[in-house]
Amino acid sequence: MRKILYFIMGLGVLSFFSCTQNRQSALEKFVEDANNELPMYINEHVLYDSIVLHEKEKNVIMCYSIDIDLDIFVESLNNQDTTVMKTMMITYFQNDSTMSAFLSMMDSANYSIGVEYRNRAGDVLKKFIITKEEYSKKIDPSQIENNRNNQMINEVNSIKSICPVEFDEHTTWKDVSLDLDQKKLFYVYEVRNVSTADRNTIYLYENMNKNIKNVVDGPSLELFKEANLTIIFQYVIDGDTMNFTYTPEDYN
Repeated sequence: MRKILYFIMGLGVLSFFSCTQNRQSALEKFVEDANNELPMYINEHVLYDSIVLHEKEKNVIMCYSIDIDLDIFVESLNNQDTTVMKTMMITYFQNDSTMSAFLSMMDSANYSIGVEYRNRAGDVLKKFIITKEEYSKKIDPSQIENNRNNQMINEVNSIKSICPVEFDEHTTWKDVSLDLDQKKLFYVYEVRNVSTADRNTIYLYENMNKNIKNVVDGPSLELFKEANLTIIFQYVIDGDTMNFTYTPEDYN
C-alpha cells in the first residue's frame, strides 16, 4: 500500500512556517491547509480523507478509507509488514523538501505521526504510529534503494498471501512474483472456458491490452515503475499463454 506516501502531494511550500508562529500554531496551520486539499483518491480503492491533529495525544493522524468491500483487499493490507511501511514513509519524508519541513515541525512540537485505514462502515482496519524517535533517526542514503526493494517485496508477499483470487467464473489471479536481479515483476492469471475462436480474436487481445495498460498507467504500480521494472502480465488461457509486457520505455 505504497500510496500513503502521496498523502500531502501538491500542497506547495510551507511558507506559513515562520518565526512569528509558535510550534503548535504552525502545525495546526499545516493540518488546516492540508485538509483544504482533501479528500482525494490515492487509487481506485483508497481515499485519503483527512489529516487530524490530536493535541492531547500529541500526534497527527492521516486517515484513509478503503472504498471496497473485498475481504481479500483488507487481508492483503493487514499482511503487509508495518515496520517496512514505516521505513518507506520515513525515507520518503526525509528525502523530500516539503516533507522534511513537515518532520521538522513535528519534531519541534514533539508529535508522532499516525496512519489509519478504515472501511466504509468506519471500522479501523489497520493503524500504526511513527514516533519522534523513529522519524528523527536519519536514514542512511545508501539504504534508500534497499528500503524500496524491501517495500516491493513486502507488497508482493502480501498479494501472494491471498492468491489464488477468483475474480469471476472465468478468471483467477494465480500468483505474483518479483525478480529483482532481472528487474521484472510477474502477474499470473488463469482464464477458463474461453472458446478457441474468441481466444484468437484480435478484439480479445486489444481489449485486454487496453485494460492492462490502464492499470500500468495508474498509481497502483508506481513503486515498481520508479524502480524501472519490466512488468509482465501472463494469462494462461485454457493451456495457452498470452503475455502483455511493459518495459520502462513503455510507461516512462
